[in-house]
Amino acid sequence: EVTRAVRIQVRRAEVLLRLSSRDGETRLAAVKKCAQPPRQMEAMPFLLEMSLNEPDSKIRHAARESVLLMQVTEENAEQDQRSKALIALGAMKSLRAAPVIEEMLLLKSELPASLVANCEDALAKIHQHQSLALQ
Repeated sequence: EVTRAVRIQVRRAEVLLRLSSRDGETRLAAVKKCAQPPRQMEAMPFLLEMSLNEPDSKIRHAARESVLLMQVTEENAEQDQRSKALIALGAMKSLRAAPVIEEMLLLKSELPASLVANCEDALAKIHQHQSLALQ
């Protein structure tokens, strides 16, 4: 009988394999999946490469966004790295980042003030973009 842990590892390996699919939609879905909980930090080198060299601009953008989302949520990341990632996500007006940042702000008493400010600034840019898009 295959254990749950083995099934999870197989699913994670499948996502990594999909990053190199010839089909663009498959690659795009895999790029986005890597940054969803539980995040696949082992995909970071592939995502970094795709964020620079992927021919499809939509996939390249999603890869960059996934890299930044993973940097923001990486518990062992330097505060400076997390701040830069938050600033970049705000500049991108990343709708995918909004729930992640909102979750971070729920724990703002545990975050340095400068990181809280970066979260709030990024979220304001994202929400402003959302409200303009709805008009």
